Amino acid sequence: MYLCAKCNTPSLCPAAPLLEKKRQLLRQLSEAQDLKDHVDRREQALEDKTRLGEEQLRGLRESLGLGLGIGMGMSMGYGLY
Repeated sequence: MYLCAKCNTPSLCPAAPLLEKKRQLLRQLSEAQDLKDHVDRREQALEDKTRLGEEQLRGLRESLGLGLGIGMGMSMGYGLY
């Protein structure tokens, strides 16, 4: 409850409901900002995992010769029929 500095009583102050509403809205704004920060961190983590997976897949393809258009089957003599 807000205690008015002018009249020193929360129940008689005409601004008390407005000030209480302001406090509530500021609290909600802070919670919304925290939630947005959390969502942003999760999105970044997913993007990082996706990028890492793509890099690992690219490395695997290169190590198998798939990145150069040389398939593993071709290097072993398959597909020459």
